[in-house]
Amino acid sequence: MDDVLLSIDVGSGSLRCALTTTDGKILAQQKHPIRCWKPAGKMAFSSDDIWSGLVDTIKNLISLSSYEPDCLKGIGLDANASMLFLTADMKPIALPDNPECDIYGWMDHRALPQSEQFSSVMQRSGSNQRMIPETNIARALWLKQTHPELWKQCYCIIDLSDYLVWKLTDMLTYTNSSLSRRFDDQLIEALDFVDVKERLHGIHLPIGNAVGEGLSKAAAKSLKLPAGIPVASAITDGYGGTLATVMSRHINEPVNTSDVALKRLSMIVGTSTIYIATSLRPVNIFGTWGPTPSVLQGLYHNTVGQSAAGILLDYILVNHPASDLASNRARQKGLRITEYLNARLEELAGEEPVACLTTNLHMLPYFAGNRTPRMNMTLTGMISGLVLDNSEENLALHYLCAIQALALGARHNIETLISAGYEFDLLTPAGGLAKNPLFLAEHCNASGLPAAIPEQPDAMLLSGAMTAGLAAGLYPDWVSAIQSVSRYEEIINPDPDLTDYYERKYCVFLEMYEDQMKYRKVMSGEGY
Repeated sequence: MDDVLLSIDVGSGSLRCALTTTDGKILAQQKHPIRCWKPAGKMAFSSDDIWSGLVDTIKNLISLSSYEPDCLKGIGLDANASMLFLTADMKPIALPDNPECDIYGWMDHRALPQSEQFSSVMQRSGSNQRMIPETNIARALWLKQTHPELWKQCYCIIDLSDYLVWKLTDMLTYTNSSLSRRFDDQLIEALDFVDVKERLHGIHLPIGNAVGEGLSKAAAKSLKLPAGIPVASAITDGYGGTLATVMSRHINEPVNTSDVALKRLSMIVGTSTIYIATSLRPVNIFGTWGPTPSVLQGLYHNTVGQSAAGILLDYILVNHPASDLASNRARQKGLRITEYLNARLEELAGEEPVACLTTNLHMLPYFAGNRTPRMNMTLTGMISGLVLDNSEENLALHYLCAIQALALGARHNIETLISAGYEFDLLTPAGGLAKNPLFLAEHCNASGLPAAIPEQPDAMLLSGAMTAGLAAGLYPDWVSAIQSVSRYEEIINPDPDLTDYYERKYCVFLEMYEDQMKYRKVMSGEGY
């Protein structure tokens, strides 16, 4: 029987577990919803909810499959970029406004004042970079400054992915992917925050390295798996998805070498989006995260992205008056709401391109601020072209407009990278929104770049498969792991007839930001 790997992917709305082969074939998978609290400007999860869901999902996956637990050769996981504060006995500290929550969500912006403090220090030191509230160091400073009693209780600051590895192995570890470790000593010294270092614990391991003695006896008992199965050190979900796709080859072609990544842009699209570029040398660029060393030897990455993507589409859909009507009709046809609206847009467009339905409807998608390249989380969303129309057709147009706004935001980020010397010839998408053909098509049309459709629709699950195989010694290195699992089925190309249309849409997109800043000046009394 083939070697079987257990891959775990913990997202924002659900967690998924899969049994895979070493060549990237998914043999079986299970999905479990995650509770997520999202009051305005905040995001939080429950560690009990995620851990109990993970245990149940793995047990169901094994029991419903034809594979015995003894077949498992390794366990790998990725998780969203959330964090926890732990006490000395490793108990998560509940967030102050909700006792059910003890995981500080990646999209939570309550640390905006603290990120501004860091940004001020950076600017005084001559740096043109800024910090946003989605960084773990800003969140840690938030806890210290706003809830000093909880800060005193805090023994350990840890990424969600590293916390789950600890739950599986009883070992505290961190990797180059661990966001809680990313800060500059000069910054924390300037803000009298050096005590944060006292709250960082664990041993450093390369991403995908075997952790300790593998699955602990306690975790094995809960999961009904053999103790000692190799468990890999963790990776954040966006980076894991990047590695699963950025070197992909066509299913009928030979393997690629790592230098193919240099002209590809990873496109991880789900609740939020990140786009990861690869270079031969570290490149410092305002409006990006990076540079960071790659697991691919001798390479570096810069990251850009948007905080609200899938969550923005959900917001647009749920809050339109025709939402219930369209949802019911989609359900009757056995379709997802997005599938139904994609079909309705095709009907509305007739012989014309779907993209042209929004000639007079435009959106600035900064409903949760702008992550990059503006790095300004105080920016807000805007819509131009509203009419008194509660119909299903109007809902479809607003949905299309939101997709286009996200695609134009991606173009803005891509142009930031290109202006720093990057060259791209292919988008490599993964994540939930990568399954939406309209979302991908409009990204291609807006950016002018083709996109490779992964052979495996759930390509994010290949991340854990690769780290599991590395930990088990089934791959000699990262390049071999990626070459083994990463393939695409087809390439979709931008429509050349829409180039001029999207040039005009992009001009409006950029102008809407300038308008917002102008309005702010007017209302602040600074004049026009």
